[in-house]
Amino acid sequence: QHPNVAKFAPGQEKIIVLKDPSRAFPVGQALAVLKWRYAGQDESYIPLSINCWPSPSNDGTCEVNIEYELENENITLYDVVISIPLPPGSYPTVSSQSGWSLNPSTHSLDWSIPLISPEERSGTLEFTVGGDDVGTFFPVRVSFVAQGSLAGIGIANVTRVNGGEEVAFSSDAIVNTEEYLVL
Repeated sequence: QHPNVAKFAPGQEKIIVLKDPSRAFPVGQALAVLKWRYAGQDESYIPLSINCWPSPSNDGTCEVNIEYELENENITLYDVVISIPLPPGSYPTVSSQSGWSLNPSTHSLDWSIPLISPEERSGTLEFTVGGDDVGTFFPVRVSFVAQGSLAGIGIANVTRVNGGEEVAFSSDAIVNTEEYLVL
């Protein structure tokens, strides 16, 4: 929570109020008063599942199938980039020609998806590349910005401290990735 916001009382309704009631929240400017972070191994909380299946062939190449699926219907993902490392010196032959590029600084295939939503929740990309070490294709890195709440948190209402009347308000629930890896 923001340092000027009172801490939540255990067992009580979670109400965001300023520590000093004589002060006011700024009007007309964005202010992050509550942030949520998840770092763990429980995959039931992930917003997007990624499956990367490299299959070595007998000719020294690997066929790679990568799939994604939106796991949380409360959010919409924007500007998604799924980055798959490639074997040194190898360049992919991609069977579907949309939305991918070669990143020369990381020598990875970057698959760009502008929007992943409950209506457009999954996709697949397949490519062939020289090399047969399946460990080369990991970790897969993912970045995105999302709108919505992973934790199901929302704002019910905003009221004045003195008087208690409701006030018109707006709210943006944004999720972004600091580090999202598929190992």
